[in-house]
Amino acid sequence: MASMKNINPSSQTFFLQSDISLLKNVDKACAEIAPREQKVNLLFMTPGVMTMKGRQETAEGLDRKFVLHYYARMRFIYKLLPLLRRLHNRGPRVMALGYRGSSRYSTPWLRFVLAAQACLTSPT
Repeated sequence: MASMKNINPSSQTFFLQSDISLLKNVDKACAEIAPREQKVNLLFMTPGVMTMKGRQETAEGLDRKFVLHYYARMRFIYKLLPLLRRLHNRGPRVMALGYRGSSRYSTPWLRFVLAAQACLTSPT
């Protein structure tokens, strides 16, 4: 965060630590961000996990890998979209790192047919 301050001394940065493999924590993080900001210039998301284990359900009954690679990212975008839309001359800028490609699996089927490649390619 110090290097960001060097690049733009007028910037205000803060760090939120949260286990975003639970969507309720994504909602809490967004609820903390929204009142602090008038607009969001850039939403940069890199959550993820690399594991060869099979399905690992969270307390919310969702697969941890897929939550981190897809659901959490989409939830952040959805919840912060009003702030992202407040940019004047440009549309929302969202960076979500992952692998390029398209998903061969529909979301409901990922509960039964789960592969690492499906989790990696579905969100991008």
